[in-house]
Amino acid sequence: VLAAIIVGWGFVLFSARALIWGLVEQVLHLPLWGQGCLALFALALLWQRSLLIRLARVTWVVAVLMVSVLRTTQLAKGATTTGQNAIWEMAHRVHAKYILEAVADLSGFYVKVAQSLSVQPAIPEAFHNELCKLQDSMPADPHHEVEKTLAEEFGPNWNRKITLHPGPPLGSATIAQVHRATLRVAGSDGVEREVPGVIKVQHRQMQGNLTADMFGARIITHAFAILSPALFNDMVDIISDVAALTKNELDFRIEAENQRRAREAVLQANVDIVIPAVFDQLVTKRVMAMEFIDGCRLNDFAQGASHQEKTKAVRQLIEFFAFSFTQAGIFNC
Repeated sequence: VLAAIIVGWGFVLFSARALIWGLVEQVLHLPLWGQGCLALFALALLWQRSLLIRLARVTWVVAVLMVSVLRTTQLAKGATTTGQNAIWEMAHRVHAKYILEAVADLSGFYVKVAQSLSVQPAIPEAFHNELCKLQDSMPADPHHEVEKTLAEEFGPNWNRKITLHPGPPLGSATIAQVHRATLRVAGSDGVEREVPGVIKVQHRQMQGNLTADMFGARIITHAFAILSPALFNDMVDIISDVAALTKNELDFRIEAENQRRAREAVLQANVDIVIPAVFDQLVTKRVMAMEFIDGCRLNDFAQGASHQEKTKAVRQLIEFFAFSFTQAGIFNC
């Protein structure tokens, strides 16, 4: 791994040097108006320096992995079948841990991609074992960042509508985190009341990072598809699907509408599934308020439930999904 990192740095520096000199030569041959356009473009890139830094981090991860995979391929060539399997098994374990740490650090769109890959049957078991850890939880934004987002969405007097409960969030996922809160909402009679609820707040910088993340993900896709077509050719489609879904997930107004429609359909059909009510007065593009329903995580339930209880829960979920697709015409997860 150390050798791969050193060679990776050399590869990046050499490539950057060659690229820069090649660009300089091309720029010098451009007309004056062309040089001016490039200068404006360079200023725009400098303004978006955080995105460039993020893209550079992704490029570095890809370079290290590419060098390591190529080195592993060379080592495995002269070995027996058993030796090749052992070499690749060890390499998969190292690469999977490295990708897990890199993705967890980058967060955002890359976590979405890794979560999708973790359930793909074609990936090596080592990758599945590591990447499935991303399904559980992600680091949460600090409390003051959450308050800053609420102030931007509801104005400086947001705390007249929302009182966050102290302590860590109930959960933190790829795009947002959820906090217990006391909400002040108007009922059907127009009278404002305090109700126990939860507030879902989007992670800051999520929207801004998405463009750079999708571009970087495409680099990773093509790089690995060249190195291992059998394993990674399908990643192009996965990246496109995840990108489309993630764009929709960034607008909580869409999610609120879907959840509202799903709740109404379930109530009308008397399906044995509980979907929290959404408080429309406290829904924006980055914030979504819902009623609080006490429950437990599915993983925690599975650890302590009997076989009969597990079977019943799975049957209820299957019936709900079948009802959503075939009758309600909507999918809400």
